[in-house]
Amino acid sequence: MSSLLTTALVILGPILFQNFLKWNAARQQPQPDQSMKEHPSNPSSPSSPHNAQSQASGEGSRPSGTKLRFIFWGLVLHELVVAFEVLFNPPTNIFTALKVPVTALSSQLTYLLMEQSGTEFLPPHLTNLFNRLQSFDTRTYYIRFGHETIVTCTHCRTLYDYLLVHCAKVSLEYIRLTGLVTIMTVSGSGKMKWRKWGLAAVIGAFAAEMWTIATVEVRIPRNGLNCEM
Repeated sequence: MSSLLTTALVILGPILFQNFLKWNAARQQPQPDQSMKEHPSNPSSPSSPHNAQSQASGEGSRPSGTKLRFIFWGLVLHELVVAFEVLFNPPTNIFTALKVPVTALSSQLTYLLMEQSGTEFLPPHLTNLFNRLQSFDTRTYYIRFGHETIVTCTHCRTLYDYLLVHCAKVSLEYIRLTGLVTIMTVSGSGKMKWRKWGLAAVIGAFAAEMWTIATVEVRIPRNGLNCEM
């Protein structure tokens, strides 16, 4: 449920942000005085609609203070979220947590985890995980896709099954990044021309990551430590 709310917020956030900026600009725009209404056809008058339109178009090419503040805080918020994920929510790895090689038997993993947790029974999802880790292919998928993908996808059996689930999970991060690019290149920020290049870079990075995960060989040394892709 939280993933759906996050996705909806990231998609609708830039739209709501642009509408707020338009509403704020319209609210702060000064009302035309009576002299402008009485002399609408004098183009040389500094208060004429023609000059007012020219000034508005000239000011529109520069980013306003409100937009710059929103862009700045949007970037700060994104970096704080990334820092929180890295520092306080690192990816789970049952092998590094138990300090055992990837080639350790499932029975050894069960015993060590029960010993560390001080319980006689493991949660069903861990019991199911250790049963599936009896397959060497599943262990390579664990290295390739990570703990969350293997645990959540109980029906997955092939590489492409896991790849589809992992793709859906990782895409949320890239959707958030496209939202950041959209906010930083919002109309009136002076960076609108860079939006297509920023979005192209995000899409290219997503495609490159999926291609790497799907095609790079997993190398497991004899001691089962320091596995590489």
